[in-house]
Amino acid sequence: GLTLCAFGGNDGVTRFDMLGCSSRSVPPPKEVREHTIRSHRNAWLIFASTYWCNLWLSPLWLRHSLQDNPSDLHYKDGDRAVGMVKRSNDFARVLCEIAQGKESGPHAGISSIRFYDQDLKTSIHDAKIKYDGKICRARSGAIIVDMDFLMEDIYNFEYHDAEMRKIQQESRFVQIGNNVAFLSQESGAIVPFNWDMRFHSRKKIQH
Repeated sequence: GLTLCAFGGNDGVTRFDMLGCSSRSVPPPKEVREHTIRSHRNAWLIFASTYWCNLWLSPLWLRHSLQDNPSDLHYKDGDRAVGMVKRSNDFARVLCEIAQGKESGPHAGISSIRFYDQDLKTSIHDAKIKYDGKICRARSGAIIVDMDFLMEDIYNFEYHDAEMRKIQQESRFVQIGNNVAFLSQESGAIVPFNWDMRFHSRKKIQH
């Protein structure tokens, strides 16, 4: 009968010949995985330098994750990343939420923060934030929030299952990119890492 393995040197298990010209050995699983990781990482490096060329934190963290064992990242007052967070409208909104309904005096707790600024949204998106300090209420009605903050999370990607036709075009692009990044993470090309930001903030809120 017909020998379907003839073009593979009569060995259809360890050799293959896609065009019927010359057979080649099937690469070991480890080589296939390493090639997949290299291909994914090269593609993400191109993405970071083109589509995210106007951003700073997003491509920085993405490049950091394209390592076999990325280190945890720690930030403090004076670091550029912390400055971005403290200047954001999203952090100001969290301060208002913390101060709401509280009397003057010491306060501590845990809240969450979600970013909508493009660079912070694509890098941090949302995170837990711990606060410890005091709230002062002035006679003028202004509220002063004087606290130490610890914001921390894991840089990783989770698969989002949603009907694309039901979300806006910009969000659709972000959703697709997120899910592709999740697949790269599953392949080992993107490696999650921990990050945290410790800083102090004293800000007046006009209530």
